[in-house]
Amino acid sequence: MSSFKCPECKSNTYKSHIYVSTYPDPNDPWSNVLQQYECANCNKYIPAHLAERWDDISFEKAKEEWINFYKKS
Repeated sequence: MSSFKCPECKSNTYKSHIYVSTYPDPNDPWSNVLQQYECANCNKYIPAHLAERWDDISFEKAKEEWINFYKKS
């Protein structure tokens, strides 16, 4: 299992890890997300860079970015 942690509900369990292809859209933050996890607890799709906290970002920073940019979309 990866270092997944859901910024929505703090679960460490995911249902799926998917790779997607999208068309760039400067108004949609999801258009640059190429990997997503589906949380097994809250069923939200979470960008992999937040769920795995790439570049050593803190959980608090990941949660903030989730709330401010991705959850609204």
